Amino acid sequence: MTFCLCSLGSSIPRTRTMLDIITIHSDIEDGEKYYTEEENYYSEDEEIQAITKSQWFGNLAPDQPYSAELFTQLFYGELPNGQRMRKEVMGDGVERVGYDLTFTLPGKSLSMQIHGPNGDKRLWHAHIEAVKEVMAIVEQRYAAARVQVAGDRQIVKTGNIAACLVNHHESRAGDPHVHTHVVLFNGTQCPDGEYRALYKELLSQSGVLGDIYHQKLALKVQALGYEIEETAEGFELAGVTKEQIQHFSKRSTEIEDYIKEQGWSNTPNSRRKAVIATRLAKDKSLSLEQKQDRWSREMQAVGFGGIIPADHPIAPKNQETPRELLDAAIGHLSERQSSFDREDIQRFVFSHLRSFDEGPLNEEIDKHPDLLTAWDGRFTTQTAVDRDIRIIENWLKGNDSVAPLNPNADFSDTKLNSGQAEAMRRLLSSTDQFQILKGLAGTGKTTAMAIAKEQ
Repeated sequence: MTFCLCSLGSSIPRTRTMLDIITIHSDIEDGEKYYTEEENYYSEDEEIQAITKSQWFGNLAPDQPYSAELFTQLFYGELPNGQRMRKEVMGDGVERVGYDLTFTLPGKSLSMQIHGPNGDKRLWHAHIEAVKEVMAIVEQRYAAARVQVAGDRQIVKTGNIAACLVNHHESRAGDPHVHTHVVLFNGTQCPDGEYRALYKELLSQSGVLGDIYHQKLALKVQALGYEIEETAEGFELAGVTKEQIQHFSKRSTEIEDYIKEQGWSNTPNSRRKAVIATRLAKDKSLSLEQKQDRWSREMQAVGFGGIIPADHPIAPKNQETPRELLDAAIGHLSERQSSFDREDIQRFVFSHLRSFDEGPLNEEIDKHPDLLTAWDGRFTTQTAVDRDIRIIENWLKGNDSVAPLNPNADFSDTKLNSGQAEAMRRLLSSTDQFQILKGLAGTGKTTAMAIAKEQ
């Protein structure tokens, strides 16, 4: 008799976490003011205004110029046309007003190059372009709502969002730190014309948007003539030393020191807790121009005078084609599971920087001869189908073909709970050759099997 223990969970390893998605509730500290207080600090400099001004995004976003008043209206669910973009919460209940998708320039050198001596604002525009391209994916692929259809709750794609890009340029430790908070307001218009709250789970489960953002940004930075060096967190500009980067990474150092003091492992969850625990208010006593002057002096003091880009695009180092990497992804995924989806493929391919973004890869996915459509947008292969058929045939041959191992097994004096004990009794009293014990990770499958062996 053969047993198979299966834990429910993803088999796709993640190499780095790059895009935070945080739920914003109506009881957030300072309410909407965190997002409406722009970092230009009332600057009259047009260049500063251009890189700090908030911007609307999405098919449901207002067609009016940005204003803090309109942002606040959307934040609390009111559309410019007077309609609600989601149902109103009754009484004093706390509601989800939106989601904060934070896109941060990888590493530190790009922020230094934007705000240092002879700062190159083209890099900032490249960042914004990459953010908008990723948000277009969010709108097309992940905008959805739950709809009641004939008594059945269904997930319906809507293809429209209302969002606002809120641009920040400074860390709480006072270093240059370019990042954009995309506030995704909690509402969407469904095909029936009704407005409903967003169904966030599709977005939360993606896990690939950060990789796509980094890939798009890397290609744009190289197109501007900059050489880059891939890192565990993304990439840095070539020519900037570790010491120079460290000097302007005081906030990261604070967070890492706090994690060490607490004795925590350096995990994404630990970092999020450390960020909150060590958060200080930003210094608003200086304008962004004054801070740029200070940063330039500090950079020159550590020997950073800015990087001079080439006058031609830089070719990416990795020149594997989309088809070659897709073949590798299919081979890797189909060894481990019978079906997989587009995001699984993208996570595998974009776990490192490539010479292309998701567009050419999607084209190859759509025409690959070995990919078969399974269900819910998932794929399988003929090899996987043939393998599953052989498994099923062998399984059926083994049904009612062996003597039970112990039909009288008694687990009353063991530490197994009722569910574990019942599962073990069924396994030991079965006449089938092959059996599967399936359960969530950590529910005691291995422990129960060890006790069953003693029977």
